[in-house]
This record gives sequence, C-alpha cells and structure tokens, in this order.
Amino acid sequence: MSYSTNILDEVLDDVDGLSILQTRPCLICHHYGTVLVDPEALEAIAAGTLIQDALPMTAPAIREQIISGTHPDCWEAAFGTLVED
Repeated sequence: MSYSTNILDEVLDDVDGLSILQTRPCLICHHYGTVLVDPEALEAIAAGTLIQDALPMTAPAIREQIISGTHPDCWEAAFGTLVED
C-alpha cells in the first residue's frame, strides 16, 4: 500500500488510545469514511510496513477501506464478500 500523502495527516482525532483515521472517498458511493486504528500501526504504515503486517488482527475489509476508501458494505454490494485471510 502506498499513500500519495502521509497517512498520519489523515488522523482526525484520538479517542481511548486509538486514532480516528479519515479514509479516502469510497470508490463506490464517493463518501469519506473513518476507522479506529492503533496509532503505532499508523506510524508503521507511514514508515512503509505492509498493512497486513501492521494490522494483522484487523479484518481485511477494514484494511481495504484504509487502502482504497471502499466501505465494507459498498465492496460487498459491488464485488461480493471480501475473502478473509
């Protein structure tokens, strides 16, 4: 995964030790979304760690939302269920 901007610039706020990350506009519905992510994982992603290595316990659908902005429900409606790892 490669962000054209620094992923850390997309953090809106912190709550209960997690960062609220604003994701890109969804490829299907074109709305922005948010996900809660461990700040250390975001720093790892920003440093070049692969998302599946930085967030191994995070559902693939949420990792996809972080990568492309596509919401899990939009992905399922367009392409079917995202395969779990």
